[in-house]
Amino acid sequence: MTIDMQDITDGYNQRLDTRLSIKQFLKLAYDTKGSLEKTAVFIGLSEKTLAKYMRINGVKIRTVRGGHPGKYHKYLAAKLADIPDDRLLEMTPHHVMAEIDCNSRCHIYNLLNQQGRAYKRQTGWRRNGGET
Repeated sequence: MTIDMQDITDGYNQRLDTRLSIKQFLKLAYDTKGSLEKTAVFIGLSEKTLAKYMRINGVKIRTVRGGHPGKYHKYLAAKLADIPDDRLLEMTPHHVMAEIDCNSRCHIYNLLNQQGRAYKRQTGWRRNGGET
């Protein structure tokens, strides 16, 4: 089941009214397969605070900075291409990319390169023997 941004917005407004618990709200944000940065901006918290909330509440942080960049972009691409979840399981990021139009693909690869650099800096991972 995927949750779109409208549901998140409704959840956020609902939180303002009924004080939806931070755990429920973060779960909602996490279910959109959104990145930590985007979720933080959306809720209006700093990334650091959000990460702290998530750790305290036992929500697993799915962010490019914590894992390999390709995984997140596979989901991002799948949202753009409207690929259902059951098909997504069998697809690699490359398969997903092949189904999107050219402009979106460029956009995602640009994002992927930026995130790859952040990942490289953070982990000391060397790609093509380059400097970290």
